[in-house]
Amino acid sequence: MSLMDLNMSRLHDITGGDRELNGEVIRLVLEDAETAIGELVPALAVRNAAVGGTLAHQLKGASANVGAERLADAALRLERALDDDDWTTASRSFDEVLAALATLRDVAASLEAAGES
Repeated sequence: MSLMDLNMSRLHDITGGDRELNGEVIRLVLEDAETAIGELVPALAVRNAAVGGTLAHQLKGASANVGAERLADAALRLERALDDDDWTTASRSFDEVLAALATLRDVAASLEAAGES
């Protein structure tokens, strides 16, 4: 877990540095990411690159907007792999998305424990 996975400057640009709002924004991104993962799993299982690519794109955008850079980067790699119909890279990239999401959960918990959210 590393705060480098979350660009706090970007998050503060959105929230004005409001600690409570920081936490709410992160929680919303985590909820949206969990929903996207739930929809990505079946799309990837049937090799639906169009649906998977759309979901990866949405996850990338939402993550980047709040400074969740590792998750955004992993989602971008997944999106590109699906655009290229490269299922080996897509599988690896999806694992990276899952790892980045787990790390973001840990970062969010650390911030909450420290009173940042």
